[in-house]
Parts: sequence; structure tokens; C-alpha cells
Amino acid sequence: MRPPSGVALSLAVLLFAQAGQAQTAAKEAAPPPADLPPGVSAALWKLSVPASLAPTPERVLLGEKLFNDQRLSVDNTVSCATCHEARFGFTDAKPVSEGVKGQKVTRNSPTILNALFSASQFWDGRASSLEDQAKLPILNPREMGMPDEAAVVAKVKAITEYVRVRAA
Repeated sequence: MRPPSGVALSLAVLLFAQAGQAQTAAKEAAPPPADLPPGVSAALWKLSVPASLAPTPERVLLGEKLFNDQRLSVDNTVSCATCHEARFGFTDAKPVSEGVKGQKVTRNSPTILNALFSASQFWDGRASSLEDQAKLPILNPREMGMPDEAAVVAKVKAITEYVRVRAA
């Protein structure tokens, strides 16, 4: 099953931002798609999705690939989907989540359903946007274990299929 498009899109934006910095969103809102998910209002969409980050089929496919790619972890064993499985409502159904090398983290995985519309991310609200949220598990030594943002960017640039996507 596909990750929610807001999460997938955030990963794509995060990893392909120029010079490793988050892309600045324009103030203009993206028009809501004709097929909004059930329960999502057009007004909420307009408040949450800037035009510069509006989903496109290409961005959503790239985000889905990044969401499921274990190569984004330090030892190539953990992806975002590891802790956010569709069959468990985009959680991992564990009391405490596990990351690289089977390390336990301090909490369980919250659902990512409709996370795009949340005012803050994580159980404790430490990230104010999905773009900020996407960085933290990748860099957490017990979750995905990458040492820093530069290492993530270098690893993604070394994966041929992502280089082709960016050049297209």
C-alpha cells in the first residue's frame, strides 16, 4: 500500500532540496485536487499545501520510493515504511519501535495518516512540519542511523535511479 502522499512528497522535497537546505515554499496555496481523500476539506488543503510543493505524479512516485527505500539507513535495513506499515494503520503495532541493528527507540511510531494536516509532528511535537520531521528519523542513531544531512545527500546521489530522476 502507498504511504500518504503528504509524507511521500515531504521526503522527496527534503532529499532533493538544493545544497541540503529545505526548499522555501511560496505563500500561494495549491488548489485542492478533485479527488481529495474522504474527510479532507478543500479549505484545510489550501491552508496546508503551498503551490510550490503541490503533489505531482512524479513527486508522489519519488516520495513513495524514498519512503520504502532501506538504503536511506546507515546499514541499508530500515526505511520509513519499516515503522509506518499500511497494514497497521501506518504504525508498526509495537510498544516500542525498532531501528537499525534492532535498537529500541523511546516510543512507538505514531500513525502518519493525515500527518500533512497536523500542526506539529512526533508525539512530543518537536517538528513543526513534515519537512522538518523527515530529517529526524534518518539522522537518529537508533532509528535510521545516518550521521548527518551531508551523508544522506551523498548516499542518495550515489544511487543511480535517484540521479536519473533528478536529471529528468
